[in-house]
Amino acid sequence: MKRAVKTFIALFFAAFMCIYGCMTAFAWDHDETWMGVKFQNAPEGTAYVDLLLKDNGNDSTAVDYNEEYEKYMLGLGEDRVSLKRGCGLAKYNEDGYTSMTLRHNFVVFYDTYSDEASYDHMKMKTRDIFNQHRYVKLAYCDRDGNVIKVTDEIKVPYNSFTYPVMYWFSGDGERLSFKFGGVNQYQPWSDILIICVPIALLILVFVLVRILIKRSKAKKAECEQ
Repeated sequence: MKRAVKTFIALFFAAFMCIYGCMTAFAWDHDETWMGVKFQNAPEGTAYVDLLLKDNGNDSTAVDYNEEYEKYMLGLGEDRVSLKRGCGLAKYNEDGYTSMTLRHNFVVFYDTYSDEASYDHMKMKTRDIFNQHRYVKLAYCDRDGNVIKVTDEIKVPYNSFTYPVMYWFSGDGERLSFKFGGVNQYQPWSDILIICVPIALLILVFVLVRILIKRSKAKKAECEQ
């Protein structure tokens, strides 16, 4: 009897680890300090774009000016964009919105020289940034860092995923949109299976143990008679 119970418990945990391990193996993975920004229908004169983050109070990442980012831009040797402490983007602060690259210290570099996509590399995970800074805009700037136009505000969904996802922002004229990328389309069902299957197996083990106990008692009663 005890041997049967131990066998069922072992099978239960083996099945759980097998299912959970498979789901983890198939989950899409990436560097969580990266994000993507693409834009189209930008106003004339746009040479650079940047995300604007809304100050939510007591922001430990906020700085007067991110000198590290300026050094990075100079290191590129590009003459297309020139961002300095006194440029319009560095000074921009309307409705609490400030530059992600120039007014926060978590940005390592920000490459926006492609008209189709740009990529950001941070010192901290994107989920930590955008779970704290949920309200975002996109600023179109000229080559001297002056803000030409700012998009409408969007609210980034809270990231409660237990697996890595990509942050994708897309500017289209005055409109800014957002979506999570890299999420396996079957992942929500996988999450359900991870929760439900072990529970179902546990119930099955419980039922089988009860049956074995009843049979054992019945056999014992027959022997005593």
